[in-house]
Amino acid sequence: MSEETIFKMDEELKQEPEPKKKTKTKPKREMTEERKAQLREQLKRGRETALKNRQKKALLKKIDKEEEEKEKDEKIAKRVLKKDTRDEEIESLKNEISSLKQSRGNNEKVDKLQENVLLMGKVVDTLVEDNRNYKKRKEEKRKKREEQQISLDQQQNDVMEKEQPVKQPVVFSRDMRNRLKGFM
Repeated sequence: MSEETIFKMDEELKQEPEPKKKTKTKPKREMTEERKAQLREQLKRGRETALKNRQKKALLKKIDKEEEEKEKDEKIAKRVLKKDTRDEEIESLKNEISSLKQSRGNNEKVDKLQENVLLMGKVVDTLVEDNRNYKKRKEEKRKKREEQQISLDQQQNDVMEKEQPVKQPVVFSRDMRNRLKGFM
């Protein structure tokens, strides 16, 4: 390349591209004092409602947490004291009977409540017995399954011990058979 072409290229590179035409933007509209006041009022109301909503959520979370703690405490108390809700119902019915006896109320009501208490007691007894029977049956089934599994494992081991390895037949190629014909 000649020096002239190099200089021409250099000059072409030095030339800046034409500047882009700037688009005219509209000037921003000034807000009126009324509009500013309206926006401030809306912002104030929005912040108030947001605060109320946050407080509600916080209160709900607090209530839920207290209920969960109460349930946990009840569960622990039941486990430690080994009381059942039915026991509490029976106890409340007994208290009601005693209060009716003290007030010398209608004998029919007392008799009905006594019958209810007796029925509840029988129901509780049957439920406890059913639960015990269920646990026994479940344990028996588990033991039976374990015994079956053990016997299956034992049978499988016996079969594996009895099996003897199969001897592989000797396979000769045609060429080898022809050679061996003379020896046999």
